[in-house]
Amino acid sequence: MTKAEEVNCRLVNISEGGLAITGTPALKAGTQVSVLFMLPGQSPRFRIEAEICWRDENGRAGLRSLMIPSEQRPVLQRWLAAKLEEDLPESVARQFRK
Repeated sequence: MTKAEEVNCRLVNISEGGLAITGTPALKAGTQVSVLFMLPGQSPRFRIEAEICWRDENGRAGLRSLMIPSEQRPVLQRWLAAKLEEDLPESVARQFRK
């Protein structure tokens, strides 16, 4: 893979600390990449600098976030918090509302 090559893959998990993707080419652990993506329901495109931590034989890979632009960090944090709240069982969510 050349330095400036673009690759389309599917984002399957995201956190502030990193992300998981699938459909990856032969990426090597330790490779630094720029990841461009949009979150569902959000209009800004995110560009995160990341490092490949692992890749398996099924084309899945884990990336560690190295740099999230400061203006995008709060947008990502709000989106993640909203998704967490949506996915919490009601019995757990009640504990946080007290």
